[in-house]
Amino acid sequence: MHVKSNEEMKAKKLVEKEIEDIKVIVPQRIIPEKRQGETRHVKKILFTGYLFLNVELDVDTYYKLKRIPSIHRFLGLEKPEAIPLEEMQRVLRLCNQGELIGLSKVIVKEGNKVQVVSGPLLGMEGHIIKVDKRKGRAKVCLSVLGDAKTVDLGIEIIKVSE
Repeated sequence: MHVKSNEEMKAKKLVEKEIEDIKVIVPQRIIPEKRQGETRHVKKILFTGYLFLNVELDVDTYYKLKRIPSIHRFLGLEKPEAIPLEEMQRVLRLCNQGELIGLSKVIVKEGNKVQVVSGPLLGMEGHIIKVDKRKGRAKVCLSVLGDAKTVDLGIEIIKVSE
């Protein structure tokens, strides 16, 4: 569902408080950021403006969710639409069934080819669009409701082979 940007965690708490037995996921990623010459690992929301809910949506639950102030609307045009299981499993696999996407260890080969050694991107080499060696990030293409989204994920480069 769509929520106000930068209010994802607030919306998550409000939803969990309002509705019992609901699973709310706000995927986050750890990315390296350089500030004043020092590299720090920072948590960032993966899909800003989105909450992922695992709930049986009946009329009562629908209206409870609609009353929560941070929530804009449900995904889908005319009625709330579920994200296909295959797409959701890809996101959950990245998060290791939790909410936090850690760093992947990679080897950058000739021609910027990437081999993922360990971490959440293991087996997803085909989804990696670009690697920024200096920032320690990889641009990854993920699909949500058939809409391709490009996100930056943190990587740890363990070897660069020319």
